Formats: sequence, C-alpha cells, structure tokens
Amino acid sequence: MPGERATPPPAIPILLRRVIWGLAFAFLSWILILAFRHPFKPGKNTFSAFYYAAEAIRNHAGAGNLPPDYIYPPFLAWAIQPLTRLPIAVAFRVWLGFSFLLTSSSMLVGWSAISRYFGLEINLKHAITIVLAAFLLSAGEAKTEWSVAQCDGLILDSFSFSLALLAASPIAAGLVIALGANIKYQTLVLIPYLLWRGHWRAALAALLGFPLIGAISALSLGWNENLLAWSSAIGGLGKFIGLHSAKTAQIHALDWTSSISLPSAFARILPSMGVSEKGAYPSAFFIALLLFGLIGSIYYRHRVPLVGPLAPHHTRLIVFEWSSITLFLLAFGPQTTRRHLFILMLTHLLVMVLLFSDLLTRAQRQLLFWTLVFYQLGLRLPPSGGWTNQAADTWKWLGGPSWCILPLLFVLLKTGVELVTQPDARQITRPLAA
Repeated sequence: MPGERATPPPAIPILLRRVIWGLAFAFLSWILILAFRHPFKPGKNTFSAFYYAAEAIRNHAGAGNLPPDYIYPPFLAWAIQPLTRLPIAVAFRVWLGFSFLLTSSSMLVGWSAISRYFGLEINLKHAITIVLAAFLLSAGEAKTEWSVAQCDGLILDSFSFSLALLAASPIAAGLVIALGANIKYQTLVLIPYLLWRGHWRAALAALLGFPLIGAISALSLGWNENLLAWSSAIGGLGKFIGLHSAKTAQIHALDWTSSISLPSAFARILPSMGVSEKGAYPSAFFIALLLFGLIGSIYYRHRVPLVGPLAPHHTRLIVFEWSSITLFLLAFGPQTTRRHLFILMLTHLLVMVLLFSDLLTRAQRQLLFWTLVFYQLGLRLPPSGGWTNQAADTWKWLGGPSWCILPLLFVLLKTGVELVTQPDARQITRPLAA
C-alpha cells in the first residue's frame, strides 16, 4: 500500500539457517527418492482411484462405473483425464511431480501473503528458510501424502491462494475456495467464516462457484450421470451420521480406528463405556464450545469483535483466524488421519514467520514455541512399531494428536489478538501491495 513501508525481517543466525536448509533438503530428497523409486502397485495408493475414475469418465462409462473407492467430487476425476493417456505407473510419477510443485507454490504464496499482511519486507533467503522450517514440521505427513499420491496439495493451494487473494480480489478468492471444494469438501468451512467476518463478495463467489464448477464434469459425463456421481459422493458422507446405502462412495464409519479426530475418538470411547455412539458429535461439540468460550474471552478482554468485519488495524488477525480454521477442521472433522495434517503447512508457515520475526514479545514467542513443541510431540509420540506400538495405537484411539492441536489453536488466536491490539498495531491497516 502506498505510504506504508515494509519492515525488514530480522537476520536468522547463519548456523541455524544452514541447519534448517540441510535438514530440509535431506528429508525432501529422501522422501522424493522413496516416492519416485518405490515400485508402483495399483490399488495400494489413492492415485489408483483417481486414475480409474478419470479413465471411466474419458471412456463415457457412466457414474455407475466409477471405482467404489473413489469418494471425491467428480470434477477431480474429470480434470485429470489427460493423465489416463499414460500408463498408470507413469501417470503416478507425473502426479507426484505435480503434487510437489503444488506444495512448493502454496508455501511460497502463503509466505508472501502472510508477509504482506504483517508488512514484512520480501527477502528471498529469509523466505526460503521460513518455508523449509515449516516443511520440516510437516515432513512426516509429506512423506505419506506423496507416497500414496493424494490430492491434499490442491487443498493446501486453495487455502494459501484464497488467503493471498482475499484482500485484493475477493471474488477470485471465493472461486479458489469453490475450486478446492470440488476436489475435496474441506475448503467449504471457509464460507461460514467469510460470512461471519462480512466478506460478502468472497462468500457469494464461493457459494455460486461451487455448483458451477461442480457442473463442469457434466461435459463428459452428461447431466444425469454427473448428478448420480455427485449423489454417490455426497451420500458417502452420510455414513458419518449413521446413514448407509449400497450406492454411495465407500467411506469409513465415524469410529474408524485410523481417524484421530475428536468425533471419531468419542465414537470409540463412548461405546467402550456403555454409552451410545450417537453421543460422539454432542461430546465433540461440547469441547468445541468450551474452546470457543475461552477464545471469546480473549477477544472480549482486548475489545476485538468476535463477529462482523474487523477494524482496519485488526486486519492481520485474518491470517491467524484463517490458519486456525484448518486446525479446527482437522481436530473436529468427522474423519482425520495423520496424512490429512499435511494441509497444516500453512499454519506451520505462520508459526515460523512469528518465531523468526520481531513481531512478538519474548514472552509471546516462548509461549508459542513451547506450545508448538507440545503439539509436535503429541503428533509424533509414542512411535509406532516395536514395544511402543500398543501405546501408539491407544494414543490414536483416544484421538491424542487432536487433543494436542487444541492448545496450539488457542495460543495462536491469543497471540493474534494480542498482536493486533499492541500500541503500534495501527501502523499496518491492510496488506501491503504485492
């Protein structure tokens, strides 16, 4: 914005920067070598479902011939039809390369957006260090994501690009959200937030764009078959509330043992106590309500509106709320595996920007750092395999990783509220121009 000057980021010690770069490139090389050199086994990864669904659409086979394990909107399969002209093993590796580029672009765009919201000067060496540090926090999830060739990179892109576009081009931001929701449904959670904060144009673009983009696959399937494909995809979600049908996508039940979300944890815990599984959602809602009350008290104490448009000098809070939505989504969603935590790279990016800047006080930085350590330990420990395998299974059964997400969500929003209400907060009233 004219008249506003960017703040140079503080220098990162050379030794620390070299350690981050070295570890990140070592992990990244190891992960990509494993992913590209591992023998391709059809049916042993998610990409097989993508490929065969796209092949069915290209051959006009109809919605009834989509693979039963294809649980996504038909648009994704329609969009990757060109890959089906390649042998599946080759297409798998092309998709891997595409996924890596998506992740890289989302991280750079996310860093750029966060820096502009905070009024930080663009510094390439500093940016690469921050991005690599954020990647290290998600290295385990990236390994799993790329080994099964999933599409969470597209969802990460949707969160990053929509945040970057929100201030300057809200309609484009809404369309990016709609596009992401036609790949997976996760970005739909941003629409209530846009309405909550009064971003009407972005919300309207997302609401109108979602069905319009969803109709594109009818160009190949035909209108009736496209509706059947959508019916199967959405019908599969009914299993999360106890609805079952033979003609829906094969989605695991709420109590699936691989899910670490709080509703899944309660769906397992309550029956073991002689209580109906139907209490899973009310129990998770009660926890969410308590968390919301704690967060609301922080907003109230600092006189920041919890509902409605933010004041110009509170604009930076959008970044914190946007990142917290992904934390909330994964902790309280009906089904979350550790691989799904891949989309938290944007949140990790925000945390790294805060820790490697002078935006926070020493006390704020220490609180955020130790909360991050607690959260990471909750995700990684106890390790699976060997003598700790039973403990790891029990921790996952209890939804342990999701419980550890909650403190980070709270501390992140608390930090954001404190940051935008500091005496110098009025210096940045909107994102700097790109």
